[in-house]
Amino acid sequence: MAKKSKEDIRFEIDQLRKEKMIYMAESSALTLVSILVYFYAPVLFRDYLADQGNQKYFIFILGVFFFSAIFFWLYTAASNMRRQRKVKNLEKKL
Repeated sequence: MAKKSKEDIRFEIDQLRKEKMIYMAESSALTLVSILVYFYAPVLFRDYLADQGNQKYFIFILGVFFFSAIFFWLYTAASNMRRQRKVKNLEKKL
């Protein structure tokens, strides 16, 4: 494998940092949407919830929103820690 130049290493560090910011923005947006859906969905779907048979499915859907936000947040945190380690290793090579 060819040795990377300092300019290539700097470019890779910059790209990794940009990816970290993008993932955190996506995670924050998904978390915000999930929280809004979780709290405002009962108000918006009041007529749908009036039928007692639909409440189980509605609670399931709210749980899916909630746990998908938690899962994506954990995934983002883990992948950003991995990127940060890679950035530190690349900075040592400079």
